[in-house]
Amino acid sequence: MQLSAQDDTYYNSLNPTSATFVSDLKARLRTPYTRISYDSYDETNVANYSSFVVDATQRGVLCVYSGYQYTYTPVFTWSVFSREHTWCQSWMPVGGSLGYDQYNDQNHLFPTEQIHANGVRSNHPLGIVTNVTNTFYDAKFGTNSSGKTVYEPRDKHKGDAARALLYMCIRYDDIGGYNWNFNTLNAFLPKAGEAPQDLNTLLLWNSQDPPDKWEVDRNNFIQANQQNRNPFVDHPEYVYYINFNDLTKLNPAYSTEPANNATNFSATINGTSVTLNWTAASPGAQAPSAYLLEAYNTDNYFVPVDGIVYTDDADLSDGIARVNVDYANSNYTFNNINPSLSYYFKIYSYNGNGSLRNYKINNAPKTTTYIGTYSNSLALDNFNRANSTNIGNTITANALTWNKIETVSNSSIQIVNNMLRLGSTTSGREFAYLDLNSVTGYPVVPANATSIITWAFNFRQTRAAPSGFDNNNYGMAFILGKTTNDATTGDGYAVLIGDASNLYRIRLASFSGGLDANANFTNLITGSGFTNDYLNVKVTFNPNGSKWSLYAENNSSAFLQSDPRNTATQIGNTI
Repeated sequence: MQLSAQDDTYYNSLNPTSATFVSDLKARLRTPYTRISYDSYDETNVANYSSFVVDATQRGVLCVYSGYQYTYTPVFTWSVFSREHTWCQSWMPVGGSLGYDQYNDQNHLFPTEQIHANGVRSNHPLGIVTNVTNTFYDAKFGTNSSGKTVYEPRDKHKGDAARALLYMCIRYDDIGGYNWNFNTLNAFLPKAGEAPQDLNTLLLWNSQDPPDKWEVDRNNFIQANQQNRNPFVDHPEYVYYINFNDLTKLNPAYSTEPANNATNFSATINGTSVTLNWTAASPGAQAPSAYLLEAYNTDNYFVPVDGIVYTDDADLSDGIARVNVDYANSNYTFNNINPSLSYYFKIYSYNGNGSLRNYKINNAPKTTTYIGTYSNSLALDNFNRANSTNIGNTITANALTWNKIETVSNSSIQIVNNMLRLGSTTSGREFAYLDLNSVTGYPVVPANATSIITWAFNFRQTRAAPSGFDNNNYGMAFILGKTTNDATTGDGYAVLIGDASNLYRIRLASFSGGLDANANFTNLITGSGFTNDYLNVKVTFNPNGSKWSLYAENNSSAFLQSDPRNTATQIGNTI
């Protein structure tokens, strides 16, 4: 069991129901404050927070707008990436200058890819793209439903971007006699040839993408350097107490916040189930009506937003679950977990329902936040090995062996944000596999299975015209099973993107003699028209009759299914 608590003392002087809340919040954000130069962003934020280890010699940075990963050998330099002002420089009343706090403020500076993300966003407002002009990874550019030009960041950054813009509005309004409210901004933007920045979209993103652990930790890091915080990360409900159009006070109605959170939070494992136990929150001045339980299989969490109801989802197979539990209960059991993985749990008290729901998210008392963890990690290899054309391996805590071959670079195969990525940009054979004999319960021979086997995964070949698997071609394969542990020999089954005869084909194929030639594949099920779209893919094998089925759903800008097991469009089946 591990415990963590958000330090809420920064907000002790604030009361969102006070008539002076807006002015009090402004004062809180402005003192203390230490300007960290924009030029030092790489030495501070990138070097010590935004970047992460890729292997023994390299680090990586994600473009917050798109999810593109830039891998570099330290020291980091600004060439491929740039420091993005979420509140654009041209929007600032005094323009972009190192001599002003707003230009340097790390609360709205993020690392972004320069040419295809930052350069495309330019000075455009953020919004929901309905008519796409172009995409870059998970970011979109085009026009909204009103025909206005907008830039849409990936879903994972929408709330972050919204909270950064709302922070800037409060932090810098009325300094030097300048207004930073949205009425003023949206009077300026049309004169500059831009559409207004829609405030309702930002408020929607704040609720749809609540703050997570990465954003809270970033807030902690910025405070350690700059001394102030973004209050909307710690208290996303604060945005509903402010009319950002003119910065007047709003008075939303919520149920009374519970006085306390649960205590003695613990996790007990029993085979493939984990039971959470706790001591009921003391009623105090206001008893909770229920609890919100969060569960992750990575060290993460989200901060719930007052007035938002999170529907029950007890399925942890996609790595996240959340359930509402009545106050009368003091335990809850999650089933069908993988006992070899680590799981993290958090509990919040709340009172009321619907738009009145009020969560207890601060740390008074200090035991408000709990994370329960069980077991060791299984197969969490991050492929941190030197480049080699030979097979290498890493032994995990449970002696499970992952293997890879890379012929292009030692960053071609990576696990990033719990996703396996093949990232080579030149021809080569990048290959990662797991010896199925080391996985308990997995049928090494599909025909010997006692029930239907399902493989489900997200799949994307970013080349517009993948050409296949011959020399100097580009193809991508998800291997369902294989008799050998290298790319150029052996027999098996795979889902493929790209071949010489049909560039835009997705197919389930059997192969013999390895994955290094189009001639080695025998198509079992094929579908066309997928180009470089985002693909949700599901394959099933029914040992009763040896029936294969291939399902795939595509979209030009994002994955349609958050859980690829829900993919329902059948491409075909065969025996």
